[in-house]
Amino acid sequence: MCCLRSTASGTRAVVYRSGRCQGIVGVVDFLTDAVPRADRGWEADGVFRPVEPHLPRAELLADPDLRPVFAHLQSRRRLPGLARSRLGALLPDLPRLGTAR
Repeated sequence: MCCLRSTASGTRAVVYRSGRCQGIVGVVDFLTDAVPRADRGWEADGVFRPVEPHLPRAELLADPDLRPVFAHLQSRRRLPGLARSRLGALLPDLPRLGTAR
């Protein structure tokens, strides 16, 4: 199993760096649906869009809508609606999903 298995074209994923300078460092806008790979994993084509400066973990934890998601990091397939909306507000410079590749 892989968290990419249910990925569909037109979706967006948050890229979180867990080492030094923890936080959201980018997003991936997926251009294709996920397909199985020969090694039993999954893959999907996408465009990485960096978030500069990154959105620090401290800022994520200070937000009441984001704290439940980022306090206990784990792989997720979907972000709750309030967290998605809040991240959209905190990352206003990203192109709208489904625009300019």
